Amino acid sequence: FTQALTFVFLISEWIDCSFTMLDCHTKIMCVGRAWEDHHLVEHSNVYVDEMVERCSFLWCNLSTSFRMPPPALRFTWEQLVWVAFMTLLEGFSKVPHCSTEGRSLMSMDLATLSHGLHPESVKTALLERHQSIITTPSDSCREDMMRYVDTFIKVFYFPDEDVMTWIKENFKSYHLEHSLSLITARSANGYQDKGIWTKRKDLVREIYHQNDS
Repeated sequence: FTQALTFVFLISEWIDCSFTMLDCHTKIMCVGRAWEDHHLVEHSNVYVDEMVERCSFLWCNLSTSFRMPPPALRFTWEQLVWVAFMTLLEGFSKVPHCSTEGRSLMSMDLATLSHGLHPESVKTALLERHQSIITTPSDSCREDMMRYVDTFIKVFYFPDEDVMTWIKENFKSYHLEHSLSLITARSANGYQDKGIWTKRKDLVREIYHQNDS
């Protein structure tokens, strides 16, 4: 019975988390012209704080509401952290127009998320609201995911040919749509003839399709 309750609880929390992350995609897009502005900002976007707060809240529920086995608790938190970082990557890949300063803002958002999901940051934030003892979450995948998304953001700064080379070398690690966005963003910003970008997107698709066959 306890295991059944735990399962139902986890499913409900994941459904709630999924809606939160989908909402975050929308908020990333709604940042709008902030991605295109040519001036540096001092603070990350509010949606990142909301993501961190939601993840911390879910950890609090997971670690205190039921006695989950430590391996299951660790695995669940790792998946939650993975989803949070992938949400940023997915959202960033869908921004059609972005200035160099906008990419800098993306890096700031990423750094804020990574810091907010650091085990001690999560514990400190929860202790400020709860009197009960809070278990510190694991930190096994946060740094890897930070590097994963950070690498993607930095590729936008590469020269055109280097972008294609990077895609060829890293396509197994990133989704097709994410790699295509590296090409689409440059086309949207008016670099060169759009026919060139169409051909390059076809080349990217071919790289992925060859691997599937």
